[in-house]
Amino acid sequence: MPWLEKEQEKPSDNLLFIHVPRCGGTSLMKHYNVPEKSLKNKACLKKFWMKTFFRRYALLERNNFPIWTEGNAALFFIFVIGCFLLQIQDIDYRALALVMIIMSFFLFVFLTFIFVAPTICRILPIRRAYLIFVHYILCRWMECIDYVTGSNKHGYLPHLTAKKMLDYEYVSQEEMKTVSSLAIVRNPYA
Repeated sequence: MPWLEKEQEKPSDNLLFIHVPRCGGTSLMKHYNVPEKSLKNKACLKKFWMKTFFRRYALLERNNFPIWTEGNAALFFIFVIGCFLLQIQDIDYRALALVMIIMSFFLFVFLTFIFVAPTICRILPIRRAYLIFVHYILCRWMECIDYVTGSNKHGYLPHLTAKKMLDYEYVSQEEMKTVSSLAIVRNPYA
């Protein structure tokens, strides 16, 4: 999200946004169409995972532990089908039924209670597991370095500090010197 405007004719018209969570950054991101910009000229799998990131991000903005979701409905359906298949006596798909039941249950628990903002932010081993998952297992498909948005092993890219953006080389020193930048800091006691 930090790049709200990028590749403008005048470098000073480029707008870099640096913020902490919960201070209006998502509203600015939506206003400047950053999700759509970050999908431009990307491969199909990259588009799919970035759209998944933005949908999940929006979902977690509304609900800390999202139980009633489309994904959980699909997992419940898979769970029920697995239970049904398990009840059929003369079936060769017993292993498949068990996999369906176990995987749908674990995905439900992970997506509803473990890989959510309150636990990712507060429990370091869960945070590291999530970041390793999105960086290495999902092959960095949930990141858009061009707009410094998404998620990878460095964390939620929209919430990086200016120093971290420079350290990880997401923004160059030259870009930092020439762009207009905007930072929002909120009062944690308000």
